[in-house]
Amino acid sequence: MARKLDRVLIADNHEVLRAGMRSIIGSQASWHIVGEATSGQDAISVARDASPDITILDCFMPDINAIQLITHLRNEFPHMEMIIYTARKCDGIVADAYGLGVKGFVLKQDPALKLCEALNSVSLRRNYFSDQFAVDFIDRVVSGKHDSFGILSSRERQVVQLVSEGKINEQVAVCLNISKKTVETHRASAMRKLELKTTADLVRYAIRNSITVN
Repeated sequence: MARKLDRVLIADNHEVLRAGMRSIIGSQASWHIVGEATSGQDAISVARDASPDITILDCFMPDINAIQLITHLRNEFPHMEMIIYTARKCDGIVADAYGLGVKGFVLKQDPALKLCEALNSVSLRRNYFSDQFAVDFIDRVVSGKHDSFGILSSRERQVVQLVSEGKINEQVAVCLNISKKTVETHRASAMRKLELKTTADLVRYAIRNSITVN
């Protein structure tokens, strides 16, 4: 018989929210919190040390975009389940996250019971969408809608996020450890694919599609 999935990692950069999750999860004898992380890189490091079965992730970590983090965790920990637990629906992220194998999607404003239900479902390797996520996801599938963010390469997505957060090309280059010229190339390519003309257009696009919280 397979071992029950009960080891949980919480990854959220807000202490008050982590405390709330600790309270919710700690009230259930079925789960054991094995680590907490305050950033994307921290989540990767803690996962290596703690070997969680399930990681609960906010969409908006301060140092790495959600899809990049999910991709890294999926590659390094292929058997670990993930739950997106966020204050905003992250419409531009949900389909990609689901495609990468994320099984749980819960809004922070949902009743605490929803997070417990999500943990129960993903521990059985089953999908879980809280009500609003379910409505939106089904609508997107039925209507055939696909977010245009999905046409960008991983590096283009990183550049778009960092630019939309107010970083200039030189700062983006430092963050990603690439040249300024490479940043300019990725930025131009992303704007061409998204049919955007100005940086202001790019910022509005990022906010509209929940790529940044600015």
